[in-house]
Amino acid sequence: ALNRDLWLICLSNVIAAFGEGLYFWFFPLYARSLQASPVEVGTVLSFLWGASAVTPIIGGVIADRYDRKKIIVFGWALWVFTPLSYSLAIFWPQLVPGAILWGSSMIAAPAINAYIVTATEKKERVSSVLSFVWSAYSFGYIFAPAVSGYLVNAIGMRSVLYLATALSAVATAIFL
Repeated sequence: ALNRDLWLICLSNVIAAFGEGLYFWFFPLYARSLQASPVEVGTVLSFLWGASAVTPIIGGVIADRYDRKKIIVFGWALWVFTPLSYSLAIFWPQLVPGAILWGSSMIAAPAINAYIVTATEKKERVSSVLSFVWSAYSFGYIFAPAVSGYLVNAIGMRSVLYLATALSAVATAIFL
């Protein structure tokens, strides 16, 4: 039931999740290295989840009115700048814009889901297709934390963030 576009979304999900997984689980340690207290780490993550809670509502409204592919590319592009923004931080408050970017990238989620539903040729398989596409995202996360632990020790967190930026850019380019 997956056509070419849906396979490309799966591929993009695997690549993007792997890139995100390279830094996401080590993010609190990175924030601590930038002199953030546990409360300040929590504050940065609250900005991330706050933006993540609000932007899908906006994304759902605009996905019903505008080209879904453009919304997806826009959301994925925000995701590209998240690890890049983090890599430029030298003190913990500078992580907040990246956290807001990450949360704001969720503007694409309703458009992706709607696109998947409309692109699924066998409508009786929509649930299976949605679960397969989103499992691809989780698949990208399987090895990323272990690889990241090695890479952070070998090349440092900033270099890992640059690699994550490149992977997010590749995932976005797949949509283009």
